[in-house]
Amino acid sequence: MIVNTHVYGFQGAHAPSLHLLRLSAGELFETYSESFEAGWNLSRPAAFQEAR
Repeated sequence: MIVNTHVYGFQGAHAPSLHLLRLSAGELFETYSESFEAGWNLSRPAAFQEAR
C-alpha cells in the first residue's frame, strides 16, 4: 500500500509517501487499511447539479 502522509503546509504532491507492506509483526499496515475502509464505507456517490 502507498500512503500519502499529508504534511501541513504542503500540497499532496510534495508530501512524502510511504510504501507499506503487510507483515505478521506490527500493525501499521492494518491501521491504514482500517482507516481507508472506514472512510470508503462512509462515502456516497457525488451528486452533481447540471449547469443552467
